[in-house]
Amino acid sequence: MKTPNEDQWSDLQRFIGTARQQPPTDFLLAVFAVISDPAKITGAITRVKMEEEETVWKSWVATDSAVAHVAVSFGAAHYDRETESDPYYRHQPPSRTLLAGQVRPLRTLRQIEFSGIGRRSLNSGTYLVDESTLTFEDGKSLTVPGQMDSHDQFDREAVDRFHEALRRNF
Repeated sequence: MKTPNEDQWSDLQRFIGTARQQPPTDFLLAVFAVISDPAKITGAITRVKMEEEETVWKSWVATDSAVAHVAVSFGAAHYDRETESDPYYRHQPPSRTLLAGQVRPLRTLRQIEFSGIGRRSLNSGTYLVDESTLTFEDGKSLTVPGQMDSHDQFDREAVDRFHEALRRNF
């Protein structure tokens, strides 16, 4: 496959990442391989779990016609774009394992079910949603993280944009 052009890289980097970390290049390439056209991204949620010997990056991506899920495990502690640029990792990149790489047409989405809805915040006029389960016409489902597991406004807004994108095309 061809690597993304400059505009495609820009679109990927605009949507795929968290408030505090940007994912490594190989994760962005995995997302690109699954969705193929980053200009069509209308919402995305990205989570990272950093441990002592492993880092797992996950994204749930909505486009105008599809929903995708990508997860990649890297065999290095706290591995993100900044760590990736370290000379050690440029010459000896960590192992990586694709854990999930799926895309489903939105026209096959039959249900969005939230596991919980939080209380309204009097200060901000907002409320939080917990994780959701997307169920497709073949009965298979995909669990999407919610806002209650994040204290970061950027990540909470990403969940809003993702669900708005789903509902707009549902």
